Amino acid sequence: MKKENQKALPLLALLLAAAAILLVFAAPARAGAKAGLALAENTVLPSLLPLLMLFLMIQNTRAGVLLSRALTLPAKALRLPPQAAGALLFGQIGGYPTGAVLTGELLDRGVIDRATARRMLCFNVCGGVGFICTAVGTAVLHSGTAGWLLLTANILANLTVAAVTVPLSDPPAAKEVPPAPPLSAGEALPAAAKGAMESLLHLSACIILFSALCAVVPVPKWLLPLVEITAGLCTGTGYTLTQTAAFLAFGGLCVHLQLLGWAGRFGLPYPTFLACRAGAALLADGYCRGLLRLFPQPAAVFSNISETLPRPGIGSTTLTALLLAGAVVFALDLLQRRRRVDWA
Repeated sequence: MKKENQKALPLLALLLAAAAILLVFAAPARAGAKAGLALAENTVLPSLLPLLMLFLMIQNTRAGVLLSRALTLPAKALRLPPQAAGALLFGQIGGYPTGAVLTGELLDRGVIDRATARRMLCFNVCGGVGFICTAVGTAVLHSGTAGWLLLTANILANLTVAAVTVPLSDPPAAKEVPPAPPLSAGEALPAAAKGAMESLLHLSACIILFSALCAVVPVPKWLLPLVEITAGLCTGTGYTLTQTAAFLAFGGLCVHLQLLGWAGRFGLPYPTFLACRAGAALLADGYCRGLLRLFPQPAAVFSNISETLPRPGIGSTTLTALLLAGAVVFALDLLQRRRRVDWA
């Protein structure tokens, strides 16, 4: 017990320091929180809430049964139950918390086991159509095509992570309790509204907290996407398309904080999740480079994102260091799992 308490000392110090900062610098913290609230109210909730409700209704009704049958082959290729294919599809197009929310719903209803949910969270994380294509592509880069290229690179990166983790996955375990039957449309609607609102309130609270802290403790603009992806990419600070793809795949620490609750429920250690997101960022960078060779973008797109380009090498060096660290953690995790299998 004493050792556990001692391990909690750094966390206590960090939380007390954050609280002290917010108390001492109350005015800028309040302004930052208001900005975060406006971002959640004007961007996050309108774009994610309707979609998340519809996705939950599809998944929890017989419509989800039909969809899972249509996606049986790709699900088997990734060693996933067919019922999980819809959650993976919607997680890629719906936005960052969508995949985790739908995966958690499948686990709660007994459709998938905990090991499958844990593995899915490693790759079912994506900014989705609304954020990547509309907010980043159309609004920031002034190019819908660039937005779709970024989304494609992110989806390909996630599917690659899913494929890489196939050898580490176990066949679906036999369930002690049969899965819950599909809901009727009348039952699914209020359940979807409750689940979507709870998830997005959690997301919005994290955005407000990070906005308040960033207002008091300024984060360098070239580092901001690694901390809070929405503000980092929507403030006009310029990055290359390949860097933008990598930042989107990583998701930012604010998104990671939003997903920690699900990671804890699924039994996924944060270092493993961090390594998977860093690996996905590296893959997204590579896929984006390949897509740009196939679909070259006009110079206007690059001029839109390079007006305030950070000093050469700063953003790329930081990102590269993070990716290398993530790759090392991922490799060590793979080795540890292999040893467990050998000793079993």
